[in-house]
Amino acid sequence: MRQRLEDYFSQNHTLPDDDDWQQLKKVGFTSQELEKAYPEYHKIDDDAFELLFVKGFDGPYLTWNSWERRWKKGFATLPVR
Repeated sequence: MRQRLEDYFSQNHTLPDDDDWQQLKKVGFTSQELEKAYPEYHKIDDDAFELLFVKGFDGPYLTWNSWERRWKKGFATLPVR
């Protein structure tokens, strides 16, 4: 999923919005994932995103942040918008 989002950014020079189901389905998210099953996708700004693999309510969560380009345990970054 991470690579597909990065490919999308390379082709479109932007990222899909969190609620743009049509574009997220093209990237590869399923309807179940888009209904807030796991993983969760969060657009931070026009060129950064996070994937959070949520288990339970409290976290921390396994997170891929495209700015840092590494997996970590943490929480969602607030959007810059």
